[in-house]
Amino acid sequence: MNANIEQKINRSFMIGAAVLLGCYALLIEYGIHALENHLSGAFLQTVAPQLIDAYEHGALSPSDEAQIQLLPSLPAELAVQLPSKAPGLYNLRHPNIDVEFNVLVVARDTGPLYLVQRPDLFELEGWQDFLLDILLIGGGACLLLFSSLYIRSTARRIGKPFDSLARHLETDVWALEPITLKDDTREYVALVNALNQSHARVKEALAREKNFTHYVSHEFRTPLTVLKLALGKMADREAPAMKRAMRAAQQMENLAGVLLLLARRTEQDDGQCLLDEAFLAPLLERLASGRQSSAAEFSMHVSPCLLSAHPLLLGCLIENLLANAFIHSVGARVYLRTDASGIQIANLGGETIEHGESHGIGLILVEDICKRYGWHFSMAMAPDEVVAKVVFNQSMTNVDTLLT
Repeated sequence: MNANIEQKINRSFMIGAAVLLGCYALLIEYGIHALENHLSGAFLQTVAPQLIDAYEHGALSPSDEAQIQLLPSLPAELAVQLPSKAPGLYNLRHPNIDVEFNVLVVARDTGPLYLVQRPDLFELEGWQDFLLDILLIGGGACLLLFSSLYIRSTARRIGKPFDSLARHLETDVWALEPITLKDDTREYVALVNALNQSHARVKEALAREKNFTHYVSHEFRTPLTVLKLALGKMADREAPAMKRAMRAAQQMENLAGVLLLLARRTEQDDGQCLLDEAFLAPLLERLASGRQSSAAEFSMHVSPCLLSAHPLLLGCLIENLLANAFIHSVGARVYLRTDASGIQIANLGGETIEHGESHGIGLILVEDICKRYGWHFSMAMAPDEVVAKVVFNQSMTNVDTLLT
């Protein structure tokens, strides 16, 4: 699952804070060491005049010599490390024992004098050093903890309106009513305003579409009724031309009925429909001429099932899929299978449908009907077959439904 705004802010803060805490720990460690060396050197320079005077008069006490040695020449290991013999303070590291020394070079008439001091004698060691580190680094960790709690609370407050908006949109994807502003963050206000404008445009377009479909289909029905009545009164009703005219009138009447049903706002009043061979019989009769023209071999396997769908819409869906299969199955085989999981109509050995060719008015109606009932429609195309599949339960879209 993708992280939300609150989690991303917290994660960014924790990464940045961890890097800062690491830098702070290094600064503490090396800063204290540099400060100790500086204070040690300052002490050496402060006491140097008294020590030199005592050294020249042979009055150095053992305690002074224990802390600072005054040497006319440096040991060879330190002399090699000394960058210059010019008077001044130098920090050297003994290469053999890995110990630091502060060396103060003092010029005299008889030659340079070296005051050598071990800074580590003035450094904190053991528990004192450990407690100081705990105090400084632990204090930084406590500040990090309090800061993270504050950032967590702030991130939750910042992300709350966006989270609320996402939940609102996920709860009802078709909700097109204006969204109420719940925060004054500039990006949030811009997003809500953009969504409201988009919803208004979609709502207006849907209303125009429904009105158009409703009015057009309603206007179809009256002239179709007049036409059917006129055809019924004509003589020689069994003539082929008369039969074709009656079938055409019936198809137009069904299409008008389908458009009217799709123009309804919801599918709550559509009722239920038993999908069995008796239901399919009139559909196959209407498709008889198309089936004979294609000379396609037709077979079907029907497992009766009760569906929550309007019979006219379900019939339109199956009839359009079968008509499409017969059109592209000249001399081939068309197979229909229905059960409680869905519908499969296969064109085996017929023409391959190019991309975009299949989306005529018939398949557009199929898609609209599937969308109305929450069914999943797909068309799988292979060199030697085209399979149209309608899955009633979308959780079963990955179920293996191989044709036999």
